[in-house]
Amino acid sequence: MSTSSLVRGPLAILLAGVCVTAALGALAAIDDVARPPAHHAVPTPAPPVRDVGAVVSLRSRDGARVAVDLPNGWGVTRRDRDLLFLAAPSRCHTATVKAFPDETRESVDHRARQMLGYVAGADFDAGRLWSGTVAGGRGFAVYDPELLLGVEAVHRGARRSIVLVHGMPGADERCAAASGREVQMELSRLLEGVRVG
Repeated sequence: MSTSSLVRGPLAILLAGVCVTAALGALAAIDDVARPPAHHAVPTPAPPVRDVGAVVSLRSRDGARVAVDLPNGWGVTRRDRDLLFLAAPSRCHTATVKAFPDETRESVDHRARQMLGYVAGADFDAGRLWSGTVAGGRGFAVYDPELLLGVEAVHRGARRSIVLVHGMPGADERCAAASGREVQMELSRLLEGVRVG
C-alpha cells in the first residue's frame, strides 16, 4: 500500500468531519436568527373572561351538577368537562374548580381533610386550615389559605362528591403580592358557595 493511500484515508475522514461541523454551525446560526431573543418574546394574550360574578355550573363524571357562585370580579376563561378555569379581571390570579364522584363511605369532614392532604402532599399543614360545614350540613370544606387550595366533600342522598378548588398566582408578582390576602378570602368564599345537586 502506498504512502499516498495511507494519507488520503485519514484526510478524507478529517475533511468530512469539517464539513459536518460547518453544516451544524450554519443550522444553529439560522435557528438563532429565526428564533426571537427572549427579551423580545411576544406575550400570549390572556383568554377572555366570561360570566363574571355569575353562578356557573359544571358536572362531575357521575352526572352530579355543581353550581359555583363566583366571587365578585371572577369569571370563566374555559370549560373542560368536569373542570372550570377561572380568572380575576385583574389577571393577578387564576383558579380551577374540579368535581368528581367520591366512592368512599367516610364522613364528609374526614374525607375533605384526607383529600386536601393528598393534594397538598408534603406542604400539608393542618394547623393553618380554615374549615366548616357547608351545603346545609351535608358537606364539609377545608381550605389552606397559604396554598390557595381547598376541598369540599358533600353527601347528598346516595351520591357523594368531591370538589377541588386550586388558586394560582399570576405572572405579575407585584400585582399578586398586592392582592394576596383579598384573593385568599375570595377563594374561601368561592369554596363556601359551591353547591352540589
